Amino acid sequence: MIRKSMILFLLTTMVLLSAGCWNRRELNELAIAGAIGIDKAGNQIRLSVQVMNPGEIAVKKGGGGNRSPCRLISRDGRHRF
Repeated sequence: MIRKSMILFLLTTMVLLSAGCWNRRELNELAIAGAIGIDKAGNQIRLSVQVMNPGEIAVKKGGGGNRSPCRLISRDGRHRF
């Protein structure tokens, strides 16, 4: 019984100490892909990604910022399939 209690105590302690957020990144520091599109024309493809920046959305709400909270990034390349 003591052995089971000790194992349970050690497992609980390990779980509590190992579950942490020391490498966390705040949401306003991230760039989130809201939409992804792939267009095909012949042997060319175009990859388009709409990236949302939550930090800019917060600035837009409060006023003062003139940057758009969303960015569209497109790249063309050869079709490899």
